Amino acid sequence: MKLISMALHNFRQFYGAQSCDFATGDDPKRVVTVFHGYNGSGKTALLNAFVWCLYGTTTPDFQADDKLENEAAIAEAPIGAEITVSVSLVFDRPDGRYRVRRARVSVKEGATQLRTKSDTLDLFHTNDAGELVGVEENEAKLQKRISQFLPNALYPFFFFNGERVERIAGEDAYDSVEKGVKTLLDIAIFERGERHLRTQVERDLTAALQQLGDAELQRVAKDLQDLEQAREEIDSQSETHQKNLQALGIEIGDIESKQEKIQQLADLTKERDRLRADETKNGIDIVEAKRRFAASLSKSGFLAFAEGILSATETLIVEARRRGDIPAKIKPQFVDDLLAGKVCICGTEIRSGTPEHTRLLSWRDQTGLADLEEHISYTAAAIGRLRERRNEYRGSAAQFGVDMQSLLSARKSIRSSLALIQEKLGDPTHGEDASRLHESLKKLQRQREDTKAELIVCQRDAAQNEEQQVDVKRKIRTLETQNEKGAAIKRQLDAVDHVADALAALAKIQKEDVRQSLDESIRAIWDDAAIKQYRASITEDYSVLSVSLRKVWRAYCSWGSFTPERGAPRCG
Repeated sequence: MKLISMALHNFRQFYGAQSCDFATGDDPKRVVTVFHGYNGSGKTALLNAFVWCLYGTTTPDFQADDKLENEAAIAEAPIGAEITVSVSLVFDRPDGRYRVRRARVSVKEGATQLRTKSDTLDLFHTNDAGELVGVEENEAKLQKRISQFLPNALYPFFFFNGERVERIAGEDAYDSVEKGVKTLLDIAIFERGERHLRTQVERDLTAALQQLGDAELQRVAKDLQDLEQAREEIDSQSETHQKNLQALGIEIGDIESKQEKIQQLADLTKERDRLRADETKNGIDIVEAKRRFAASLSKSGFLAFAEGILSATETLIVEARRRGDIPAKIKPQFVDDLLAGKVCICGTEIRSGTPEHTRLLSWRDQTGLADLEEHISYTAAAIGRLRERRNEYRGSAAQFGVDMQSLLSARKSIRSSLALIQEKLGDPTHGEDASRLHESLKKLQRQREDTKAELIVCQRDAAQNEEQQVDVKRKIRTLETQNEKGAAIKRQLDAVDHVADALAALAKIQKEDVRQSLDESIRAIWDDAAIKQYRASITEDYSVLSVSLRKVWRAYCSWGSFTPERGAPRCG
């Protein structure tokens, strides 16, 4: 989606008709459009013009969001006159150019009183002939189509207020990101298809099969229905726990923000955030150390137990040399050439049946030892290399132990300091508000831990349920039906299962491909913009940071502005 232009009419600070063209082109370094202005000049209004045009809403920090009409236009209009506010946005997509226009017509009923008369949304598309045509659909369908261009859940990551950029890293910022990314990239289509096949279609077919099989088949089909119903309940509980975790995260963040505003707690909260940043980096370092050692273990770990085999092989090689089996006294090709030419190197003729011919045949029977010599030589050389790898592995294992001991010791120290900070934050001497916030925070943190535990139980139950369903479906395939119709339903169940597996595999492949692409981009952006010793990554649920690096961002943002020498972005 490439922005081309935008036009506004009486939208907040923008009186009358105003428009702008955005920088476009193939050079990524020359496609930036900058709007510069003093506070109150309309930068945030311009941001909300995008959001309102596309979604009919505004950002949470937009003041007086119910009054979009320009004040000068209202003042000039007589009582009873109509005032129109509109925003048009032109953008390109792979399938062509689109134009979105949203307008609101209001009637002036008093000096500052307006009554909304109508709200309209129009979508236009440039066809293959280059003609602009209207998309003839009702407003709900138009809004759905626009949301497919850029899902509502994702717009805060494209249109946001730089003064409040830390909200992008908030606990509640990622609750809809995975859903939005899946919708945007058609991953949700595969997941919806799989879900529909595994629930509704399989359930209908299983119910039909119950009527056609014997008692055993009916019992097994009933077991499958019970498992499917239980899985729905588990999924519902998981969704509830996830929503509760998000809500708790928001509440905890709000309380910590309030703590930061209490003057007596300011230094403590900064120290808390610094320690959390250190804890996050420590966690990332632990994960990285384990990853490196796991790679070493996978490559050379078996050599830790190979010394006996290496020594025994060396002994066999020494014995072969002692017996004279190696080196081979003659090469097989040399003997074959003599037999084929029937002439010795001294010029003597070698006829069949002569002692010379018989002697050469006996030599040829021994030439297989040359192949053995080649393999033994390769093995002898490899033993030295394997011992070097074994020593390297033992060294890396020893270093891993030292590194882990240091990292775990640092984590223990950080957590001990954090616990001490938390106690100080709840000290009654800081005032009643500080004490009350501390108690509320502890309660919410306990609730969050309990909810996480419940979610883990749900995930375990879901995995067990899935295994049980696989077993029951396997039984259904083996049981006989009473007629051809029942057999046909069984074949349909098999087909549904295979198609659902294929859709799940496609969704997984596409999702991982997208995640890896996003991960590379995020890493590059973070390495360029953030403090260098921290690394960012994209998790499976499309949240930034494998070990909640959001806390690092929030922590550093809470410290205020940074100097360029420190290599960090300016916040606030």
